[in-house]
Amino acid sequence: MRECPKCVEEAAIEPKYPEIEMAIDLDGPEGNAFYIVSMAKKSMVEIGVSSAEIKEFVKDAMSGDYDHVKHTIEKWVGVEWYHAEQRME
Repeated sequence: MRECPKCVEEAAIEPKYPEIEMAIDLDGPEGNAFYIVSMAKKSMVEIGVSSAEIKEFVKDAMSGDYDHVKHTIEKWVGVEWYHAEQRME
């Protein structure tokens, strides 16, 4: 699978809203791209992010494949990706 060049470049950048922290189980229903975007969007609303910025975030997140969604989330908020069986160990 080919990495999105823009995503690779931005991977090491501190998220725009690090005060938002999400933990997403990639194996469960939480791992669905639409769910991930909606949870990040909800968290942004809760801390008072402008609707224009949220719209920009959603447009960016939904403009690529699943990996692009994940990279966009990482660019905007703090997130931990995990698999449920890893957490149980």
